[in-house]
Amino acid sequence: CEAYGVWQLKNFMGRKFMGIVRTTFLIDSVGVISKVWPKVKVKDHVADELSKQLDLEVTPTFIFFGRDGIEQWRSVGHLDPRRVKKSMLA
Repeated sequence: CEAYGVWQLKNFMGRKFMGIVRTTFLIDSVGVISKVWPKVKVKDHVADELSKQLDLEVTPTFIFFGRDGIEQWRSVGHLDPRRVKKSMLA
């Protein structure tokens, strides 16, 4: 999270805490980030519009991080709710 700059101080109902800010990255075929959309909202997500403009196929990738900020696992495409629940209880 910290490497991508998405682990940030958040504020919700007057309570401040560290959390992951929803962000979309456009990463090219060699792994270079070409564009960043910070604080995206699902209903207005830029990936939908961008995929139409550039004729891209968009595959949701969920990356789960531990409390230490280190990646624990990732899911490309389908997200298995049982695995999410299991990882949150660990």
